[in-house]
Amino acid sequence: MNRPTISCLRTTLLILMVVPCVSFAQSVSSTLSKLSSSAVSAVKLESAILGTEEVAVSSLVGDWEYSRPCMVFESDNVLSAVGTSAMASKGESYLQKGLAKAGFSAGDVTLSFSSDGTTGIVVAGKSVRGVYSVEGGEMTITYNGVLSGVSKSVTANVVVSGGEMRVSMSAQKLLTLVQTVSATASSANTTLSTVSSLFSSVDGMYVGLVFVKK
Repeated sequence: MNRPTISCLRTTLLILMVVPCVSFAQSVSSTLSKLSSSAVSAVKLESAILGTEEVAVSSLVGDWEYSRPCMVFESDNVLSAVGTSAMASKGESYLQKGLAKAGFSAGDVTLSFSSDGTTGIVVAGKSVRGVYSVEGGEMTITYNGVLSGVSKSVTANVVVSGGEMRVSMSAQKLLTLVQTVSATASSANTTLSTVSSLFSSVDGMYVGLVFVKK
């Protein structure tokens, strides 16, 4: 066999060896890309920054229906900090489970405000009355315990925009609020306590409850 023929055979063999490798690499790359996209979608969560605008009482008056939880951060710096997103994603999973156990599911909670400073909340058919006040961008709500009858107050950051109201507070304050207004809070205590522990490890991370104007 002459040298040109041998050279040609070597080239052909090399191509036959390389093409499957390239195809395999492309397949692996495509699979990893899809898995990566799925992972990103799985941990994607709604996030926001604490409000800084003054809230008018008139913008609160009316009935609001609970929609969903979200993660709220003190600033963009906290939001972009390494590890914050992973911690928030983990916290969100526990948060949703805990709120659901306490009756906070979309459409099952109604929050109402009157112009005279009184407020009411209905969780899973159980109604609780109380009072509220607004100062700057914060609102303080006081409710009588649905089971204990003991009054508890919670102060939260409030943002009203586009027919939605976001009420943000520390995870510990959320636990206090839920224990006060929910008759089934005891079943959610462990889960929400875990949320509180997770959130307390990240300075400037809060829980947001989003309500939609009815």
